[in-house]
Amino acid sequence: MTSSPRARAAIWTAVSTMSIACMPPRAVATYAAAATRVTSEFPAIAGDMHASCLRFQSFSLQRRGDGWYDEAMLRSGCASTDTAVAAVIGVNRVLSGYFAALARLADDRIVSTDTEVKLLSASLISKAGMNQAQESAVSALLQYVSSTLLDIRRRPKLAQAITSQNANVIVVTNGLRDIVSKDYLQLLIDEETAANSFYRTVVREGRPREPLAAVLLMDVRDERARQLGNRREALDAYAKALGTISAGHQKLYLRRNTLGAKELAAELAGHAETLDKLAKRIEKAF
Repeated sequence: MTSSPRARAAIWTAVSTMSIACMPPRAVATYAAAATRVTSEFPAIAGDMHASCLRFQSFSLQRRGDGWYDEAMLRSGCASTDTAVAAVIGVNRVLSGYFAALARLADDRIVSTDTEVKLLSASLISKAGMNQAQESAVSALLQYVSSTLLDIRRRPKLAQAITSQNANVIVVTNGLRDIVSKDYLQLLIDEETAANSFYRTVVREGRPREPLAAVLLMDVRDERARQLGNRREALDAYAKALGTISAGHQKLYLRRNTLGAKELAAELAGHAETLDKLAKRIEKAF
């Protein structure tokens, strides 16, 4: 029996839709891999925030009393920052571990649990400076990333992973972005203020006696200012990367039933390209 043109058109539409929906979600893997790469750059940024605190302390201590200080004095003033930085690096590791797992799921590869992520504790996470909702989201994402079920989950479970973790990913990325764009930026601002105050005082007091030394000192100050500018650039790039990661995952969630759709693939390709560019900006800063 010959089908009518309308029936054939309906069948063709259904087949086309199924083909798109069943296309290998390689764009998901590409996006997730880009998210993994850019989040792997974060430890350098966070580590420099502790170093920024130490530099701030050195400038401040040099202007007090006889100007003497030692390493113990510097570290004493930055102990809380050191702990917070370690905690935030741990939170970021959870986020990075999730996207590494997502990339492998999308590529239909077996996902092994991240042993280092599994060692993170709730007590450490609580020191990252996040609110209760953000800490809960980190804990939930950590539980998923460290789950032994990941060893058997493959592409058929990709949509389930995106669905179950989308809210956690959004909350965690927003929390990290707040820390980077506010708390970490303030550390650099404090360092810059202390450095300018120190150099201004030393140059003003020393220029009449040793004008050449004052010129050389200003060269040192200019180089430090350049380095601070690079670090600000890195913070800005990472904050934008977190926003891009969040937006990309939300699109995955909204299109979780058609992860192989061409429209989604094009959008994810754009996000992946943006993330790779931002990763390069961060690398240049260090």
